[in-house]
Amino acid sequence: MIKKAVYILLSECIEYQDTEVENENYLPIFKKIYSQKIVHVYIKKGVKQEVIISLLNQLDYFTDFTHTLTFLLDKNREYRLFYSLVGWFDTWHRIMPWRTTPSLYGTWVSEIMLQQTQVVTVINYYNRFMKRFPTIFDLANANENEVLLYWQGLGYYSRARNLHKCAKIVVEKYNGVFPSDIKELVKLPGIGPYTSGAIRSIGYNQKASAIDGNVTRILTRVYAYTKDSKSKEAYLFYENMLERLLIDEYSKFNQALMDLGALICKGKKPNCLLCPIEPFCDTTKLKMTEKIPMILPKKSKVVEHYNSIIYKKNNTYFIEYRAGQGMLKNMWGTLLIEGSVISYQSKLQPIKHVFTHKIWKIQPYIVDYLGESLPKGEFVKVSHFQEFPIAKAFQKIIYQIQESEGTN
Repeated sequence: MIKKAVYILLSECIEYQDTEVENENYLPIFKKIYSQKIVHVYIKKGVKQEVIISLLNQLDYFTDFTHTLTFLLDKNREYRLFYSLVGWFDTWHRIMPWRTTPSLYGTWVSEIMLQQTQVVTVINYYNRFMKRFPTIFDLANANENEVLLYWQGLGYYSRARNLHKCAKIVVEKYNGVFPSDIKELVKLPGIGPYTSGAIRSIGYNQKASAIDGNVTRILTRVYAYTKDSKSKEAYLFYENMLERLLIDEYSKFNQALMDLGALICKGKKPNCLLCPIEPFCDTTKLKMTEKIPMILPKKSKVVEHYNSIIYKKNNTYFIEYRAGQGMLKNMWGTLLIEGSVISYQSKLQPIKHVFTHKIWKIQPYIVDYLGESLPKGEFVKVSHFQEFPIAKAFQKIIYQIQESEGTN
């Protein structure tokens, strides 16, 4: 009698075999695997190698995997986790435009867009952006106002400005090719540790980690890490673990982590039954999946109240160009004031816009223009609003103006 433990990566779930059987009873199990056309079979260390390899050789389907199995049987948890995750990614990776037609430029644009924004939102913006700026040279040669216009709706507009600045530098200094050296990469506008890791690993297939919320959540659960996941200590822990996990195929492995976090190892209600690395997860063994990562209390957001004046002159409306160093700088929007509005033509519906650390509550008013002194901006016809990169915080107000004019 020997203890058998075979992990089988099925098309939709992990099947865990852990029973005491005679040696000769292995063959029916492997025939079952064969009939289901399973691609990867992972076997816990401790099973007699000669028994497994001998039986696998009786099935032509597995002949090509005997050397891999022998290799895995002698390796640690990180090796087995790596091969399980990469095998899962081969079948279940998400189809996204920057993967369908991969390029270093596309990888960079998509990674910048995906900061603070979900994939489902980014895809349409990415396609539209790449159609207008298909190469880094097209982006570098465009004016900032047009770049912001094509970014409109994604928010966090400093990303778009840094994207534009970065494109200019890469074209002028590096002939349009991103440097592969981390010291040079992090000097570029908008490129920090995560983006540089994504460019180096996905674009150049270098051994580099790209640590984001998905990655920290997966590693926290795999190793049952119970400390503050956002601390410097935790970041060093994640770096050390990834140094061990990045064994090969760095581009594929980092993307596999991203997909696993988005599809299966979610923040709430992770689907552990479908997880290819569930056998290696300490949190699952401890039955603490719902408690790890530790949820820290969020800081309450500051609420700021404004009135918005939309001056009307003939059939045009005034929108402000928000120059300077404040929020939504170099974008367009309606005029905000903290004082009261006494006289107005009409009162629109109040709107709320949520930023990362604060909330704006705005009461908009349409006011007849009587020659008041105005900041930098323009009187614009409703039909021309789409020509200006209007910040998302003001788009609900613009929509109400369009609706009142019957242009929607």
